[in-house]
Amino acid sequence: MKKVLIALCLVWSFSANAQLNLYSLQSLSGNFDTLVSGNRVTAIEADDEESGGIPLGFNFVFDGDTFQHVQTSSNGVLFFDTTSNYVTPTNDLDFSSTSIRPLLAPLWDDLDGRATGGSKASWDTTGSAPNRVFTFEWLRYEWYYQSNVPVISFQVKLYESTNVIEYIYQQESGNPLFGSASIGLASSSTGSGNFLSLDGTGSSPGYSTTTEYSSLSSKPATGQIYRFLPPKDRDIGIQGIVSVPCGGTSDVVVVLKNYGQDTVTSANVGWSVATNGGTPASQTGASWTGSLLSGDTAHVNLGSFLFSSSASYDLIVYSDAPNGLTDEQVVNDTLNQNGFRTGMSGTYTIGGAGPDYPNFSAAVAALDSFGVCGNVNFDVRFAGYNEQVVIGSITGAGPSATITFKAAPGAAAIPEMYYIGSSSDNYIVRFEDASYVTFDSIFLDNTGTLYGHAVEFLGSNSNITIQNCRLRSSTSNTSTNGAIIYDYTGTGNKSNDITIKNNSLENGSYGMYIYGASSTDFQENFEITGNSISNFYYMGISCYYTANGHIDDNYIEDLGTYTSPRGIYAYYSDTLSAQGNEVLLNGTSSPYGIYMYNCDGSTSKPTICANNSVAMYNPSATGSPYGIYGAEGTENRIYFNSIRLESGGTSSRALYLAFSSGDNAIVMNNTASNFGQGYAVYTNPFTGVDSSDYNNFHSLGSNLGYWGGNRTSLTIYAALSGKESNSISVDPNHWSSTDLRTRSVDLNNSGTPRSLVTEDFFGTTRSTTSPDIGLEEYTPPAKDVGVLGIINDLSACGVTNQDVKAIVKNHGTA
Repeated sequence: MKKVLIALCLVWSFSANAQLNLYSLQSLSGNFDTLVSGNRVTAIEADDEESGGIPLGFNFVFDGDTFQHVQTSSNGVLFFDTTSNYVTPTNDLDFSSTSIRPLLAPLWDDLDGRATGGSKASWDTTGSAPNRVFTFEWLRYEWYYQSNVPVISFQVKLYESTNVIEYIYQQESGNPLFGSASIGLASSSTGSGNFLSLDGTGSSPGYSTTTEYSSLSSKPATGQIYRFLPPKDRDIGIQGIVSVPCGGTSDVVVVLKNYGQDTVTSANVGWSVATNGGTPASQTGASWTGSLLSGDTAHVNLGSFLFSSSASYDLIVYSDAPNGLTDEQVVNDTLNQNGFRTGMSGTYTIGGAGPDYPNFSAAVAALDSFGVCGNVNFDVRFAGYNEQVVIGSITGAGPSATITFKAAPGAAAIPEMYYIGSSSDNYIVRFEDASYVTFDSIFLDNTGTLYGHAVEFLGSNSNITIQNCRLRSSTSNTSTNGAIIYDYTGTGNKSNDITIKNNSLENGSYGMYIYGASSTDFQENFEITGNSISNFYYMGISCYYTANGHIDDNYIEDLGTYTSPRGIYAYYSDTLSAQGNEVLLNGTSSPYGIYMYNCDGSTSKPTICANNSVAMYNPSATGSPYGIYGAEGTENRIYFNSIRLESGGTSSRALYLAFSSGDNAIVMNNTASNFGQGYAVYTNPFTGVDSSDYNNFHSLGSNLGYWGGNRTSLTIYAALSGKESNSISVDPNHWSSTDLRTRSVDLNNSGTPRSLVTEDFFGTTRSTTSPDIGLEEYTPPAKDVGVLGIINDLSACGVTNQDVKAIVKNHGTA
C-alpha cells in the first residue's frame, strides 16, 4: 500500500544553488556485498514504514547542500533531512512534495519488508576519514506488498569527500508484482531540471532531467551498479550524436555539454571510427570555441565521413582541455557508439512472405538501433500480430524524417495488433518520448477484461498521428484502466501536437482520456477530429489541462448501460474548439452531453462550442441530464447547437450556463428542447453571460428556464434577463429523438450571423444575413401542413356521431 508516514528531523544543512542536472551517470558491473555487522533497522522491515534519523558519520554534499543524517522508508527511498512528516504514496521524482525532498530513489515503488524467509534492513559506516562510506541495505525485499517472496536486494552507498552516490543490486528468487518503479535522484525543488530519472534497469540505461520514467518493472542484474557523480568546476563532455547519416558522405555532428560549474570558452573534440569491428582509425578532430555556461550545450561538426549502408561502425568521440586546462571529471568525456549503422530511410515491409521485419517489435528494434535519416514507411501486411511495442525517442526523427506504420497497399483487410492487457503492461502501442510517428489503418485490440489501453502516451511526445485506425477495448467500467487511448499526467508527461482523426474506437470505459500536467501546465494542440467513438461505458472524450485543442466532427454514443455517462468532458481546456460533434447518450440519471468547465478563451481566440448535435434520447430518464453545460471559462462562444432531452426530472437542463462575472460568454442561435419535466435553459450564475439571443428554448415542463429563479415562459425569462429579445419558444420538430435535423419553419432564417461559424453541421455555407437556428442550414418545403393536436372532447359513448376538431399548422413557406 503506497502510503508512508515519515517522521524526519532537520539536523544541519546549508543551501547552495541546485546542480542536479549536472550530475553524471556511470553504469558498472561489480559485486553486491551483503552487510554482515551493520545496524539493523527493524522499523522498515514491514509495509509502508520509516526508519527515523540515521547518522552518516560525516558531512555529505548532495546537490549543493550538506547533510549529516538520512532517513529511509520500506518503499526503497532514502531521504535527506527535512522538516516534514509525510511522503507521497506514489513514486514521483519530478513533482513529489517538496517536504520530502531532496531524496535518493534506488528503487522507489510499493515495496515490503515482510518477505517469506525474512527481509532485513541495515546500515553501516565503514573506513576512516576522509574516505568513509555509508551504506544502507534493503535485503530480500518484496517488490509490491503482496508479493510474499523476496524479489530484490539493493544498497545505497554515499562516499565521503567525493560525494559520489552508488546504487547496487542483487536479484532474488521472486518476480516483480505490478512493478512501476522510479530510479534516480530528486533535489529540493520540483519540476524539470530538479530530478534525474533512469529510463531502464539494464546495463547501460539512459537518463533524463526533464522526463520521469515511473513505470520500471524489471529487476536490475545482480552486481549492477548505477553511480552518480557530482559536478566539478571544469567538466566538459559528449552528450550525444545530433543526427544519423544516410549512406554516402555525411557530416558527423555531436553535442558538447558543459557538465561543470565554470563557464567553458574552448575545448577539443577528437574521434575515431572502426569499420565492421576493425581497428579504430583516428579522424581529424575539432577545436571548439565559444561560451558555454554551466549546463549549456553546443553542436560541434567534426567533419565528414564516407558511410556505407552495408557496414557497421564503432564511433568513439571524446572531449578534453576545457579552457585549455585539465578536465576534472573524465567519466563523461567519451561517447562510444558501437554497432552504429546508417539510418533508415525508404519503405520496408512487416509480416507476410519475405518481409523486411516479421513483426512490429522487430521493426521498432531496428528504429532503436539505427535511427532514421529520411522518411520511413512500414507497409504492414494483413495478419494478426500478438505483441505490444514501446516507441521511444528515435534518433534522427523530425519533420523531414517521419516514421509511418500503415496497412500495405492492396491488403485484404487492415492488419491487427492484439494483446491481453494487465496491470503491468496495459497497452498495445505506447509512445514514450516519441516524435513524428504515424499509425495509419491498423487495428489495435486490447483484449483484457479489466485493463484495456490500446494506445498510451507516456513522457514527452510530439507530432504523433493516429488515423484511419480501429481501436478496441473489452472493458466495461468507470476506471481509467479501460480507456482506449490513455495519456499519462504529471510534469514529465506532456504530449503536444497530437492528431487523432478518422478512427473507430469501440467499447472501453473511456474512448479517450487526455490529461495534461496541471491547471497551470497545459498540453498543446491535441486534434481529435472525425472519429467514431461508440459503446463506451463512462466517457467518450475526457480532456483535462490542454490548450489550443480541437474536438470536432466526432460521433459519440455510449453503451447505454451506465446511468451517468459523459459525451465530451473538457476541464481547463483553454481556447478549445468543440464543433460539429454528434453526441447520443442513453443514461437515466445524470448524463452530460458536452461539459466545458474553466475552458478559457480570449477575444482574439475564444473557446467555441458550435454546430453540435446533443441528444439524450432515453425516454425514461428521471434524474438530471444536462445537454450542454458551460461553466466558468472566459470568452466562451456557444453557437448554432441543437440540444434535445427526451426525458428527465425537474432539475434536468437542456442548456446549462454557469458563467461568473467577467467571463463574457455569448450564446446565440441555439435550439434547446426539454421534453421531460425540467428546463430548456438554466442560467446560474447569470453575471457571466454577456449576450444571449436568437435562440429557441422549448420545454414541456412547468418552467421554461431559470434566471434568478424559475421562469415559466420565454416572455418572463427575457424580461428578467434583459436578453433573448429575438429568441423564440417553439417545438423544433426534430426528425427523431436522435436525429436533430428540424422540420420547423420557425427556426428557418431566425438566427443572426456569427463570423466564427460560416458553415453548418453538414458543411453547408451559413447565410450571411439570416442563418437558421440550430445545427443545420436548411430550406423548408413550400407546402407542409401538420396536425398539432385534437382540441375537442371525445368522451361521447359512441351512440351518435361526433365532430372531431384538430389544430393544424402550416410548416411550409407557402
